[in-house]
Amino acid sequence: MIDVFFFRLLLLSEVQLILLVVALVYFGGFLGFLFAKPKAPMRRVNFWLYLAGCNFLFSAAQLGWLYIGLAAEYGLFSALSLVIWGTAVLFGYLVYHISAARSLNITGSPKKAWAAFVPFGVFWLLFARGRHWSEDDEPIKSGFSKYVNDPAVLLTAIALAITGRSMETYLEKFEHPEHAPEAAIVKLAERAQTIEEIFAQEVLLSSPGLPEQIDYGLTLQSLSNSGQKLYFRFVVDGPMDDFQYGHFPWLLEQYCQPEVFGAVVDKGGSLIFSVSSKEDRRDKNYTISKTDCSI
Repeated sequence: MIDVFFFRLLLLSEVQLILLVVALVYFGGFLGFLFAKPKAPMRRVNFWLYLAGCNFLFSAAQLGWLYIGLAAEYGLFSALSLVIWGTAVLFGYLVYHISAARSLNITGSPKKAWAAFVPFGVFWLLFARGRHWSEDDEPIKSGFSKYVNDPAVLLTAIALAITGRSMETYLEKFEHPEHAPEAAIVKLAERAQTIEEIFAQEVLLSSPGLPEQIDYGLTLQSLSNSGQKLYFRFVVDGPMDDFQYGHFPWLLEQYCQPEVFGAVVDKGGSLIFSVSSKEDRRDKNYTISKTDCSI
């Protein structure tokens, strides 16, 4: 059941996923408000370091999505999902904690920690000067602090920020290899979705790339769904016999694979092929049902 819950989260739209992450971050910030009690004020250079570290942690956790299929294969889908989603809460908590310490440095009170959770508020925490008794405004610093420690902390913060952003860019551009483990994810989809939902999602994901030549002389023109039926519109360049004795057996073998549509068909779904031949101007329909797929 918990696997199904986390899988259904992945079916949310991009906007819904973003809103969910934001909500988890704010929830973590609320936990910080309740439980985080900074013991000492934080200088601006240290705040920048810890803030960069929080962002690095959050970005690193998102790389876990690249291994979600592998995790499912080993029964760790829920565990990895919990870690990834939980990192958003942890991120919010840590940001509130360091912001409270920074607020303590600036105002003498941690009450302005909320500034990190409003647009541009973090810039106030980064650049505001501390109180007269804080380390930020001490007129004289030791040579080590001024020329070694502070530059080292600053460079480390910059390195963490750049690395975190690089991980985000890599994740955005990453393309899963063809041999990526999918069988376990397909099984989760079967448990989490109805046949109608699976077919509707297939149409949503595949339609933007159509028409597409999927075999020599065979083009998939369009894809649509209705209830527990998925409709394929094919155009074959040659005669209808080319499809009947050449393309059709190949399509049957491909689409009846459990990780493609075989498992869905076995549950009661149907694939409808509507085929048009350019050469002899014939149209013919094929229905693929449970009896046609042996899985």
